[in-house]
Amino acid sequence: MADADDLARLCDYVAYRLGPRSQHCVRWRVDELTRLVVQNWPERHLEAIRHHGRRHATVRHTMALVRCRIREVWEVTYGIGPLWPLLLAGTVDQICDTMLDLWYADQAWRDRIAAMRPAAKR
Repeated sequence: MADADDLARLCDYVAYRLGPRSQHCVRWRVDELTRLVVQNWPERHLEAIRHHGRRHATVRHTMALVRCRIREVWEVTYGIGPLWPLLLAGTVDQICDTMLDLWYADQAWRDRIAAMRPAAKR
């Protein structure tokens, strides 16, 4: 159950980092998008390229693939309406940036994110 608690705390932290955007998106959407980012987090790929640094083109390409995957899952589950390009796409970008900050912070965060993945799959 600790993994689910960690995921809930991560959702709280991401909502905090999003600021007012979190309120505009409605909190359940932010939590669901955060869960999808964790679920689709490319830990093996990022671990292989971690030594290049956060701003390397390969990291940016990897995160673009994550964003595309999340959009596909969101479209299948909820449909894509006018909210996606106006608000949710930017929210996914900020969630990914927050997760990258945590990923590059230290090994403990990398381990936590890996441990959260099963809890994110519900």
